[in-house]
Amino acid sequence: MPYAIITVVAALAWKFAFDPVTGFVNPRLGIEHVWLTEPWSVSLVIILTAVWKITLFMALLLLAGVKRFQSRARNLAPFGTDPLSYRPRFARPESKGKTRPR
Repeated sequence: MPYAIITVVAALAWKFAFDPVTGFVNPRLGIEHVWLTEPWSVSLVIILTAVWKITLFMALLLLAGVKRFQSRARNLAPFGTDPLSYRPRFARPESKGKTRPR
């Protein structure tokens, strides 16, 4: 999982990937470009690295949220099809041997 990788290690790996001599980005794109010398390309590399690092973590968070909502919706199914129209009914607690005055 990319989020578990230390940021320094990820930065060094991506520096190697965007290196014009040893990296794999230029051959994959079929271009000859020095990525880490111009301000616009450095910004692009930083943005791509940050997106790569956080995307999987966010996807897992969204998946967990959807799963939780689905289980709640399934629990509400006997009360109707619209989960927003459900109002919980609260029962009064029983008194333990004591009677309430009226």
